[in-house]
Amino acid sequence: MKIKIKKCLPVALALVISTSPLATYAEGGVEPANPGMDMPISDEVRPILDEIEPIKDEVAVPNYIEFKGKIKEINSKEGRFSFLAENDLEEGLDKLVVHMTDRVILLDDESMDFISLEDLEEGMEVSVFYDKETIMLMSYPAQLEPDVVVVRNEEAVTGIMIDKFDEDLLSDDGSLRLIIKDEVELIDRDGKEIEREDLQNKDLIVFYSIVMDSYPMQTIPEKVIAIRNHEVKVFDHLKLNGEEFKLDNEMYYGEERELMLPLRQLAEALGYEVEWVQESRTVNLTKGEEKISLTIGLDKYQYYNLEHELGTAPELVDERTYVPLSFMKSIIYAHVEVTMDGVLEVTRY
Repeated sequence: MKIKIKKCLPVALALVISTSPLATYAEGGVEPANPGMDMPISDEVRPILDEIEPIKDEVAVPNYIEFKGKIKEINSKEGRFSFLAENDLEEGLDKLVVHMTDRVILLDDESMDFISLEDLEEGMEVSVFYDKETIMLMSYPAQLEPDVVVVRNEEAVTGIMIDKFDEDLLSDDGSLRLIIKDEVELIDRDGKEIEREDLQNKDLIVFYSIVMDSYPMQTIPEKVIAIRNHEVKVFDHLKLNGEEFKLDNEMYYGEERELMLPLRQLAEALGYEVEWVQESRTVNLTKGEEKISLTIGLDKYQYYNLEHELGTAPELVDERTYVPLSFMKSIIYAHVEVTMDGVLEVTRY
């Protein structure tokens, strides 16, 4: 079964939040029956002990997922910049290679300002935020290009939420509403000043220090950065060794949530001869002495005489063969990145 990227996915939990020594407005404040955007706020505050809980009953993946870790190693060569972040989790993701491009927003949580790659140092605590639809290269450690990286400081007293907000500036799960006053700094991802209406129906980075104990909770943020519109990505472009062209058949997510790629066009672009054997539903790739073979429905990929399992079998959709993203790295031995604009960047080793 294939899940087309161009079709809208179900609305999911939309909260990524990091706790700091924050405060919430006490219940003693007067709360109108129908809270509005500019309701008065009590002067009483109390510490937040727990994270804001989503209102929706559905259990779903957050729109933006956060990986917390410490920078262990920085790699900068041939115009590429990446770092390895690690944490002490016994279960789940404990290591992540983070590829930094000009599309990634890099921030400091204490100043709430943009910083440069040169400011990153080994030993820094970071939070790596990535859209739930971001393609993660499932090597070990896993690799991806995130949306936002935030350098963490012990002195910081603000929390951070990265989420989708509607026309009323209500978070996607209905748990938090933004109250925008004149003193709130509003900018876009390029640092340009914007207006309140420019925040509507956008993905936002929200810095805040206190929340009102109402339903839904409300906050006057310290700063808001608009990331982008709510857009549905279409993965239909390939950039091969720097040259970009449109794919005849779009990539899509398979049942295992791995991105599936149209094999013939990619293989031919890389110089392989492609043969389809109807009787066995097998595809043979040949390039000089290099021989690769795979069969529809079987998680067995032959490279010369060696057999590899990738966890996802090739699929036949609309008479086109699709292979998982991991095929490009593990079998073709290529460096692969998928940008948030839906471009598959492939560089052959």
